[in-house]
Amino acid sequence: MKASNFYEVKDGSEVIWGGASALEAFEFFRRTRNATIWVSVWGETDDELDFRLITEPIDITSITLSAIASTLERR
Repeated sequence: MKASNFYEVKDGSEVIWGGASALEAFEFFRRTRNATIWVSVWGETDDELDFRLITEPIDITSITLSAIASTLERR
């Protein structure tokens, strides 16, 4: 089974972006003042067009902000 990350950017409880690109998720996160960023893992089943949830969405906002801060400190 092939596993894939799926990112969601939320403004409150509303999903404003969703997709497989971490870079695009980060861009939408940066553009929205009170955004949170979430990641879940999905796996392909035997039918290539059917996916199933492997892990529930996890809020990675604090990890994202820590990574940004760490990058800025290195400048």
